[in-house]
Amino acid sequence: MFEIRWMELADLNKLSKLYRSSKPSTGRAFSSYPFTEWIVNNERLLLVADSGTKLLGFIVVRPKGEEASIDLFCYDKRSRAKNLKDALLEHAERFAEAKQMSIFLPKGDKLIPFFKKKGYKVYDEIKDLYGKGKDAYLFIKKLERSAKKPKKKVKKQKEEDDLLKENLKKLDAYLDF
Repeated sequence: MFEIRWMELADLNKLSKLYRSSKPSTGRAFSSYPFTEWIVNNERLLLVADSGTKLLGFIVVRPKGEEASIDLFCYDKRSRAKNLKDALLEHAERFAEAKQMSIFLPKGDKLIPFFKKKGYKVYDEIKDLYGKGKDAYLFIKKLERSAKKPKKKVKKQKEEDDLLKENLKKLDAYLDF
């Protein structure tokens, strides 16, 4: 059992471990991605699958007008959580506010059958995208509808701001003795 929720700064250590254990085919180090900036500036759609005790996966989507691209798709391959990959992808597609979604996958990647099953089609082949001799496919899916991002994130930020203000008032009162 898991829930899909917005990524938070507190998740970064767990995300780093999950990313390293998944051995991504692109070969980039976790630290090369500006997760803190993405979270703070709300520059990407950042979702995690959370079991309550650990993070089981995450997806990072970059919106670009009516298009969106999946930058990272990572999940715990040892997890027995049913429909984990499906849930992450479906939530991202729903909240991306795009008419089409794309992803680059290295040739031979184990996720290729999954994305094909989900309606993604090979649009192009890119030579040496991940280094000499490491070619990739560009997959694209036309999305049926454009959904609005949920207001949950704004509400959560307001609650956090209200809590911070309340704690500052308490601290001021304490320091005034």
